[in-house]
Amino acid sequence: VTIPGAHILEAGRTEQLATEKRLRVHWLGEIGYEFVATSNQKVYYLSCGTGNGGLTQTTHLTLWDVSVRAPIIVTSVGPDSPLRDGYAYARPFMSPPHLVKGRQYALTVQAFPEANLVPAGHANIRISPDVGIFQRGVLSRSAWQYPGEVDA
Repeated sequence: VTIPGAHILEAGRTEQLATEKRLRVHWLGEIGYEFVATSNQKVYYLSCGTGNGGLTQTTHLTLWDVSVRAPIIVTSVGPDSPLRDGYAYARPFMSPPHLVKGRQYALTVQAFPEANLVPAGHANIRISPDVGIFQRGVLSRSAWQYPGEVDA
């Protein structure tokens, strides 16, 4: 399974501000969403939204285990990452992590000024029901920090 960043069923205040270009332009920290896995599966790729262009700098994507507030896997995307449908894709994982049905996870991207991150538009924000069920937006105010703040 591929888990694209910013693909969610609903959008909270953080996503709304990001869509209005008032947050991610100046945001520094982790930003993403929590979801509950709907089946046991392996994750082969992660990606983040870039709109019509690529990333101008390298950033990191993190899949978190919410129950222990720790990273499961971290990967990077940057100017040389493959682009598809407005997303920059990381390299495939050599040892794909497993999602466990019913367990809660978070997916974040490290946002910082000039990263050229683009949030998904509200009309096409989705996480496949085969992968998970959106719970809420989450964020932190610094890189590498668990996204313990809830996006209201």
